[in-house]
Amino acid sequence: LGGFALDALYEEPGRADDELLDFKNVLLTPHIAGQFRTNSLKDYEDLVGGLARALAP
Repeated sequence: LGGFALDALYEEPGRADDELLDFKNVLLTPHIAGQFRTNSLKDYEDLVGGLARALAP
């Protein structure tokens, strides 16, 4: 398995000491399926910005 992505954690909000955070090939995102559409654009902007910072050389 080359990586793992999860959009919902067993416990939300997630714990800062979650063992999954130790792996470089794991992507965790907050579960946002139930949010209002008006909140989604800002959330996606934050997500893309965070990914860009994380993947920057």
